[in-house]
Amino acid sequence: MLHEEVWSTFCSLVKEIIFKDNEKATLYDLTLGMRWIYRFLIPISIDVPKVDISHLTISGFPVIPALVLKYKYNTPIIATEHGVFIRERLIAINTSEYSFFLKKLLIRFSESITELVYYKADAILSVNKFNMSWEKMYGANPDKIDVIYNGVDHNLFSPSPKPENLRDVPTVVAAARIFELKDIITMIKSCGEVKKSIPNVQYLVYGDNNAVPEYTKECTDLIAQLGLEENFKLAGYHAKPHQLFCEGDISILTSISEGFPYTVIESMSCGIPVVATDVGGVSEALDASCGFICKPKDYIEIGSRVVELLQNEQLRLQMGKNARKKVIDNFTIDKFIKGYENAYEKVIAHKQVQMPHPIFIPVEAQEAS
Repeated sequence: MLHEEVWSTFCSLVKEIIFKDNEKATLYDLTLGMRWIYRFLIPISIDVPKVDISHLTISGFPVIPALVLKYKYNTPIIATEHGVFIRERLIAINTSEYSFFLKKLLIRFSESITELVYYKADAILSVNKFNMSWEKMYGANPDKIDVIYNGVDHNLFSPSPKPENLRDVPTVVAAARIFELKDIITMIKSCGEVKKSIPNVQYLVYGDNNAVPEYTKECTDLIAQLGLEENFKLAGYHAKPHQLFCEGDISILTSISEGFPYTVIESMSCGIPVVATDVGGVSEALDASCGFICKPKDYIEIGSRVVELLQNEQLRLQMGKNARKKVIDNFTIDKFIKGYENAYEKVIAHKQVQMPHPIFIPVEAQEAS
């Protein structure tokens, strides 16, 4: 952070944001901005051990140690996109309470990191086709992009009877960490709609309740406000996730951002049809034969689809069978593993025909040549 290049780059960016957008920046903004950059770039100082492949599971700041290996040993980089890092960063930053200057600084910095990942990665592996449009928008070479869908153990996630205590209770299950991107607020509102037709409906939401305490409180307040204390349960941690979905007649996902959600294919593998929002790669897993796809935040549509499935046993059972078959045909763990084995072999083979980055050729070798 003491190098002149770093300081001059920071000053240049600050001037551009202030003058181009005619916005003010306080001393606090400038100081906090520098602290952020310092924290984000700390991994540069790490002595990263030599490896054969650097595999990033998010197209963001984990690229920094991977770049050290790339320049030092020509170590190939694979980047897997689940949710699109830059898309979710934009959502989080724009909904924050930071000043315009800090938002702009964070956005520019995040976009730069994303572009760097896509430029330096030897392979970009998306978990869905939806991500590809974002990757190309930020400069990814289409020839580097491939899709490997998430896979589940269909022998573990398999159909089983509902627990006795829920046998006669219309039940909707969800596996979701309680935070903004999962939009539990919309899920609660959909429960309010369902209750109008099915008074004893039960929503069981399994997941971390403490991830964002403020958001959890917002959810519990809404549950009380709508009088859903007996219908909607934030059930916390579930010790056996492969049995979770079989507690319900259907499962639900109300996210506003996703990659290729495991919860959808895990539910499908258990023979449980899904009502989900049309985000990320959801529609690539879930089709009209095994569930319903709804607009994000449209709790009325989501609620009506839940009612339809809970009240139509024949449709529900048929969709469950179709869902199970689709997973076995397309989304098993074996297909997933084979896809990554092929990707590793491909980048290793490509590395063998590349020269190391010239910045790390020893001086003696340069003089000798």
